[in-house]
Amino acid sequence: MLAVVLLLAACSSSNEPGILKPEVELLQLQAPVDIGYATGPTQIQFGVRIANRSGEPITLKRIEIQTVGTGSYVIRKQWFSFNEKVDPEHFGTVTFWARGYGFATDRGRTPSAEPVSLRGILYFDTPVGSFHQFVTRYISQFPGGEGPR
Repeated sequence: MLAVVLLLAACSSSNEPGILKPEVELLQLQAPVDIGYATGPTQIQFGVRIANRSGEPITLKRIEIQTVGTGSYVIRKQWFSFNEKVDPEHFGTVTFWARGYGFATDRGRTPSAEPVSLRGILYFDTPVGSFHQFVTRYISQFPGGEGPR
């Protein structure tokens, strides 16, 4: 009986607020391959769209992002601070530039079009508590693609 009570107490001590987590979409808006950069230090622009489906306002406080594995560029873990409030049943959007390193595919220094895998952690604050949410994205790097990838 004591074991059951301890198990129930452990399950109820979660720090996560009891709200519906937002829908998050991570987009690559501009990459080295889009502007002909091949090898070396570069900047990659990202956008994050947040759909708040809960009944509470949420505030995006921080984003951590990094690449996973290899691709046309790599990004070491970086973080960006925000204070973007998203009201209930509304959308919010933020954009930011991350520092990375781009790779070429051949000796002609043609920009690599290898896909990139990203991992992000978004930190939110609400009136009922704070929480974080993981997001991963596999992004094609083919030049001339329509719209954000």
